Amino acid sequence: LSAWQLGLAPRAEVVFRRSRLELLRELIGMFPVWVRGAALAGAAAVILLVTLSIAGTRISLKDGDFAINFGRTGNSATGAPAISSKDIERMVQNAVAAEREGLERRYSAQLASLKDQLNADHQANLQAAKAENQARLKSFQAGLQQEMHRLNRQNTSIRSFFARDDSNDPWGDGR
Repeated sequence: LSAWQLGLAPRAEVVFRRSRLELLRELIGMFPVWVRGAALAGAAAVILLVTLSIAGTRISLKDGDFAINFGRTGNSATGAPAISSKDIERMVQNAVAAEREGLERRYSAQLASLKDQLNADHQANLQAAKAENQARLKSFQAGLQQEMHRLNRQNTSIRSFFARDDSNDPWGDGR
């Protein structure tokens, strides 16, 4: 009997092929519960949005009013009346006039600022020129006074003053 026993006999195992659904379940089961919950919530939101989009749902939130319109009924979600071309043209003209007025105000303010700056610069230049001319005048006056002192020292007597020869003067009055 010992002749019939095999020492190393391979063990045969039958494995059935698993379906894709079972593979998906196993993959999802590997993630934590919170990830599975977030994925489920995201998928539900996407399905809801796609369904509402296909159904033609319009959701409007304007000035604190919340409105939902289902289907493609042709009703406007805002409920605003149609605007004529004359109204549009008038609105455009008013907007252009308002913008032009704003630009003119800004340019006027800039022009006034530039004028003030130029006046200040001009005043500074005038002050500098005045100071320079005053300095020249004072130096000229100082030079003139020195010359007068020098001449007065040379002509110490009144006789020498009257002794000058005025014969070159045709009028005789010292002009």
